[in-house]
Order: sequence, then structure tokens, then C-alpha cells
Amino acid sequence: MSNLFPKHRKNKNTGEIGLSIVNYIIVQEFNWIFRATHQEHDYGIDGYIDIVSDENVTGRSIAVQIKTGSSFFKSETIDGFLYRGEMKHINYLMNHPTPVLVIICEPETKEVYWELFDVNKMIPVKNAWNMVISNENILSVESKSALLKIAGEAEDFTDKLDFIWKLNNDIKHEFDYILLSIDKKEIESQSMNSVIMFLEKITSTKEFIRNVQGKVDLVITGYDHDSRELYEIPEVSSWLIKFQNVFKYLFFFLSTKSKSAGLALCAASSALEKLNKDVAPKVFVKFNKEKLSLFLDSNFINLNEITDFVKLPLSENKRISEEVLSYFHKGTSKNLLIFINFRYANIQSNYEFI
Repeated sequence: MSNLFPKHRKNKNTGEIGLSIVNYIIVQEFNWIFRATHQEHDYGIDGYIDIVSDENVTGRSIAVQIKTGSSFFKSETIDGFLYRGEMKHINYLMNHPTPVLVIICEPETKEVYWELFDVNKMIPVKNAWNMVISNENILSVESKSALLKIAGEAEDFTDKLDFIWKLNNDIKHEFDYILLSIDKKEIESQSMNSVIMFLEKITSTKEFIRNVQGKVDLVITGYDHDSRELYEIPEVSSWLIKFQNVFKYLFFFLSTKSKSAGLALCAASSALEKLNKDVAPKVFVKFNKEKLSLFLDSNFINLNEITDFVKLPLSENKRISEEVLSYFHKGTSKNLLIFINFRYANIQSNYEFI
């Protein structure tokens, strides 16, 4: 026969046999799903095993690299078969987001063995790497539990989703006030975990950000029996400074209602100069002019940034700014009355809303 025909190479046929054998085991014995990778998209992964549980496709998967042929069984040790991998695949496999199995398949006997790709199991050799594929890891229904462990347990998020979606709806439409409560343990460990989680929640979408504007207040608990004001306690003050670096948009999110303490605490930790407790039950506070100016400047810049980001009109930016200034001019919190000494700086005259 002439050479004027397309060629079907033997090695391609061998590879197809291996895919067919693995596909049969996964589909017929495991009752799972096997998805072969199209050849033009094969860079080291030949297919994916999708885990099915009680007819539910779980979303958990295992990637597979399949090598077919008797040659892969020639180098046998007491523990299994010595597999020689190509260096061109190593970074690809190590960066893969799902677990990867290296599978060898004997096309005549249809024996199939597998091993989890793991850099700790690899032995470097010249221009390649070796890994022993255990002779105990036969790809059969008996290895199903081992593969389930590798893939990881699937989680049913139904109840969690119902809770999250209800919470999202309540925050956006039902709640006028949202408390970010930080306990003493978090203060002492200087932890920002709760703040970061809370921030991720309220900044998940631009709509969410707009709906939460001005609704958040910061509450620090666990110091009820401490006679000092919160901002006088060194670890609290230190935590509040750290908080402002993480919770960047204070003027946008924190409430400016008269009984809200969050903004007052942040200002006190940043710019407090003097306390006067001689007029109990009120506490009069004097701010350092330069530090207060820096506090206001940086936070108004951040306010401009977030209002631009969520596409609020200039009128809204001005409204929020005026509410912030009013809060500091005559605002009160539960245990704190703040008076800014305007002999040092007439703050309202120093800010233009642009």
C-alpha cells in the first residue's frame, strides 16, 4: 500500500488501550466518572477521575497520568515498579490544583497500578526522576477508599448556603446596625482574623459595600472590670492601630451615630494627647493637632477611594464626610464624650469636598 494515507502509530494505539482500561475500571467497578483529556490539550495529565457518591457528582476529582506498556513493568523492586518521569512534567504536576495519580497499565494482562504523585517519594536521576509505584496499589474497587481519602471528603454546603444567603439578605436589607465584636483574647493576641473575615463578607460585592455604609460599629469586650478607658490600655491601643491598617475604610463603614464608639476609639488610639477625668461621669479628650490632621487626611483619602470604587455620587461622598466631621465635633459614645479643641484646628474649614 502506498504512503498516501494518514498514519495510525502503534504507540498511539497503546495509549488508547491504557485509557480504555482505566476508563472501564473507574466507570464499571467504581461507578465514578472518567474524563479523558483531549490529545491536543495533553501536557502531562491524561484524564480526570470525578468522584460520585450515591449518584451525586461531588466536585472532588483526581488527575491521572497514564503510562501503558510492558516496559513500565520491567524495573521491579521489592516494593513495586520503578517509574521514570520526565523533567518537563515536574513543575506542571507540582502546580496542579488537584491530586495527581501516576498510573501504569499492562495492556496484555490489563493489570493497572497507581501511586500518588508526591515530591517526597521522588528520587532525582540524570535529566529525570524516579518513583516507586507500589505493587500493593492495584487499581480496583478495593482501592476505592484510598482514592476517596486522596480526593478529600466532599462537603454538603446546603445548610451553610441557606444561612449565608439569609445573612447576606439581612445585612443588606434588614439590619440598620452591625456590630463587629472583638473579645479580649483577640486583643491580647493582636489577632486580625475576625476583622479580615468580616471585611471579606462586607466587601464581597459593590452592592454589599453600598448597603453596609455607615452601619458598622466596633465593640471590644472583656474589659468591663478595668477602670481605664479602652484607649488607655496599651494592648487595645496597639490593636486599634493595627485594625486601622486592615480595616482601611473607617469613614465609610463605621457608624457616625452619637452612641457609636468605633470611630472615637480609632481616633483616640491615633491622635490622643490628653485626658481630663475631673468632670465625671464625662471624659474630656484633647487631640494632638498634627496627629489628628493626619488621621483625618488619610481616612478622607480612603473614603474618596471607596466611594469612587462603588460609584457613589459626589453628593453621597459629601454627606458621609459631613457626618464624620459632625461626629467628631459633637459626637458621643457610651462611655466617651469627645470635644475637639477648635483653638488648634477648625477642621471643617480645612476640608473641601471634591
